Amino acid sequence: MSYKFYVPGFPPNWADTSGLKYRSYSVYSGSASESPDPASLVSGSLRTISGASTQISSFAVSTDTTYVWRGYFKPDASSSTWQFKVTSEDGAYLWLDTNAEAAVASLNRANAIVDNGGTHGSQATTSANQNLDSDFHYAITLVAGSTGGSGTATLEWSRDGGAFSSDGAGYLEYDSRYEDGFGADSYTASASPATQALIGGSGGWIGYSTDTGNWAGGNWNWYDTGTRAMQEIQYGQAADGSDIWVNVLNGATSSGRVAHDSLPTQTSDWTAVDVSQNNSYAQGVSNGLPDDDSKASWCVAIRDSRFSYIDDDGDPAVSSNWTKLSGEMSGHLTDVTFNQDSSSPVWVRSNSRFELESSTDGISFTTRQTALSANCSDVEYSNGVWIAVGAEVHRIGTANGQTWSALNAPSTRTMYGSAGNGGGNWVVVGETGYVWVSSDNGSNWSEVQIPDSRGAGNFTTIRDVAYDGAGIWIAVGEEGEMWKSTDNGSSWSNITPSRGSYGILNTIEFNIL
Repeated sequence: MSYKFYVPGFPPNWADTSGLKYRSYSVYSGSASESPDPASLVSGSLRTISGASTQISSFAVSTDTTYVWRGYFKPDASSSTWQFKVTSEDGAYLWLDTNAEAAVASLNRANAIVDNGGTHGSQATTSANQNLDSDFHYAITLVAGSTGGSGTATLEWSRDGGAFSSDGAGYLEYDSRYEDGFGADSYTASASPATQALIGGSGGWIGYSTDTGNWAGGNWNWYDTGTRAMQEIQYGQAADGSDIWVNVLNGATSSGRVAHDSLPTQTSDWTAVDVSQNNSYAQGVSNGLPDDDSKASWCVAIRDSRFSYIDDDGDPAVSSNWTKLSGEMSGHLTDVTFNQDSSSPVWVRSNSRFELESSTDGISFTTRQTALSANCSDVEYSNGVWIAVGAEVHRIGTANGQTWSALNAPSTRTMYGSAGNGGGNWVVVGETGYVWVSSDNGSNWSEVQIPDSRGAGNFTTIRDVAYDGAGIWIAVGEEGEMWKSTDNGSSWSNITPSRGSYGILNTIEFNIL
């Protein structure tokens, strides 16, 4: 049945606040003629950006993003000639009444009253006449997105052939009891910032901090595990929600370390485990889906064409829980990353020839980017985009990890690490302190250089960067250097620990997924 209702009254579905409630999703999917696809608008792609629109007029939509507006339309008069018009760049769809009631991922584009879908410049589409009764509130849902650059969305309506208007006063309302303004999608976006962090370096040094919201250099503690160089540390969780840290090493014997602690603060917190076949050197590690036995819960990229995974909630500290494969990719595997989306899971892995492969289960991979004769150092996902960087070759990929193109890099350099903040900002770090910064989800980049802290032009190569979920980026690199940015990578302050050097700091990880 429809969620239209009489006023007064207070049924389960209600309208008490002016405007339509909107939420933002970090994805734009679908074909050139039919997009965005509502099926991709799931909890894993929901951003923390939300609000209410009393008037949707040239509403700015950032690239590779889809917005959903939900609530009710209250006609001011009964008429059989109500019309609705949507102007958008790129695609947009509008549903009214019963067809607008479904969960957003289940909306059917075939029964939208306005179909302005597909990738296109600004264009308008008008609905057929709608027969509406002024005694009712009618469920209404607008979905609009943009890809390949920013766009806009406008919603208007008219009655009896009159002028179109977008002024929602007296027409648009939503239910403030619900996060989506309607009650069809109860999930919320996670905005919890990191509370702990780990840094791994050469010579087995680990640094840890709980200095949430600051991460000052003097508030890091260090201990020597006595192992070889740490290549990557990954935070994850078991199916019961308990914390797990997995650390992979550039050392053949027991090439992994696993800690079942909220924060491992001493060597004894780590359990040595051989995560690779024949003790090959592990290069990269990713978490996955511990509550789905058909998909990987942990993956490791390994030298000599080797790859390992766990396909259930098995303890990664137990060597026998790992399925250890050989002959997976040519050359050396260098990294593997999960998009943290349980509804539309994607893993991407890389190798020393800059081949890129994607998977929907973290087990079986398909080549998407053929060899480019360059090493790929790092692959990361954020806000519906994949970024892969390496030795003077860099790529940007679509949300499904299947289509890759050249990154619009600001210069030709070797870069080693990248991170996104989930809201369209990216930071890439690399040789001699160079940092690339993007504020439009990887479409355009500018370049800055971290200051020469040692004098005489001795700029430090930066190996990794991470975002803490609350506005702070931490970069780590050679000479034990650590740097902090609070302006999305445009400027950096030195927070290198007083000891001077814990060797090359290769990896930093916060306790957020």
